[in-house]
Amino acid sequence: MVNQYVTKIHRQHTSVVTSLPKAVREQLELTAGDNLFWEVDEASQFVQVCKVVRRGELNAANKRNSDRKDQGGST
Repeated sequence: MVNQYVTKIHRQHTSVVTSLPKAVREQLELTAGDNLFWEVDEASQFVQVCKVVRRGELNAANKRNSDRKDQGGST
């Protein structure tokens, strides 16, 4: 069975963003901070998306968003 979803594109500063439907997040087991790989076939305009699974990364189990600026605290 194939499920189809429609999402709206929004402008956010100099980028455009959209949300991922819950069923897609669950199927790919996505959480905040995960990376997605996008493959575009220009001949057919088919787009494939998959979750990037990094192997051997030192903090692979850490689910925090490491791209966020440090919010302070003790130094």
